[in-house]
Amino acid sequence: MIRPIIATKNPYDAAEDFRKCGWKIDFQTPKDGNDPLSGVSLYGNTVLLGTMDEKYVNAEAASYIGTGVEIHIVIPAESIHEAFNNHLHLNPSKLELQSWGETGFLFNIQGYHFMVIATT
Repeated sequence: MIRPIIATKNPYDAAEDFRKCGWKIDFQTPKDGNDPLSGVSLYGNTVLLGTMDEKYVNAEAASYIGTGVEIHIVIPAESIHEAFNNHLHLNPSKLELQSWGETGFLFNIQGYHFMVIATT
């Protein structure tokens, strides 16, 4: 299993953005702690939301956050329409059969590119 940690300006606000799309907030470290972190999931796929703190992201690199990365989330086929509808406010791509044979859609959140695809 791979569980990426993506850099965000505020992992607690970012978690709310994901929650509004039907994702579950699995955990959050204390807001007054020294390591702000939120864990979110969609149908068992988990992503950790970290910070852009200087110890993790060099200030010169912050504008490149998410560049060249696309995270694929695989969900049950019977849930793809519900997931698509939950992401409509993010203006996702069309829900369609991809050239490699899986049905899915793309969306951007917190500067990252995600593709949700249905299992076959």
